Amino acid sequence: MSILDRIFAFLCHRQVDSQLDEPTLVALTAFHEAAHAVLAHVSQFYSLIGYIQLYSRDIGDTYVSLSRRKLAQAGKPTDISVLVDPDIVQDGSLIYLAGYASEKHYYRIILDRCTQLPDRSYPENDYAVVRQLIENAGFSSNILSGFEVQASNSVEQRWHTIELLASMILRSENRTLDAIDAIEFLDRLLGTNSWG
Repeated sequence: MSILDRIFAFLCHRQVDSQLDEPTLVALTAFHEAAHAVLAHVSQFYSLIGYIQLYSRDIGDTYVSLSRRKLAQAGKPTDISVLVDPDIVQDGSLIYLAGYASEKHYYRIILDRCTQLPDRSYPENDYAVVRQLIENAGFSSNILSGFEVQASNSVEQRWHTIELLASMILRSENRTLDAIDAIEFLDRLLGTNSWG
């Protein structure tokens, strides 16, 4: 790809985002955060903690952590040594990559923009965490593209749940949802029991 191709691609991404109105950008951010939350909830080793928050039209946070309970149930160590375990790296990577995967799905399904992609610079923090997980475990960086495909598949499989949680986030006071409320909502929706 030539330098002109790269500049054009960058301008296309920025141009696409500038064409979205404020409510659409806020919804896109809610879907991004909801995807992190849903995949953390159904993950084998991670759990939601703290809050799911939208700070502005394009900035949000979802607090996720390794779950000692889930690790112990799976027979995994509950100390820092677990960070090189391939299962832990994959599970965490899918959670972090789910945000951008949901943005791409939102563009295709909700906005009917099959040939355009959301700005890849917004989830750069998520990608930095995944690259760090991969590096810490000593894996090849080539594994990232496989994780992206898996995250996209997971988002598509759980799209209805992501939609419902995104809607709940958008309706919540100050667009902030306590993790306990999100967990209880997802438990009811998915028929799971996170407390037992």
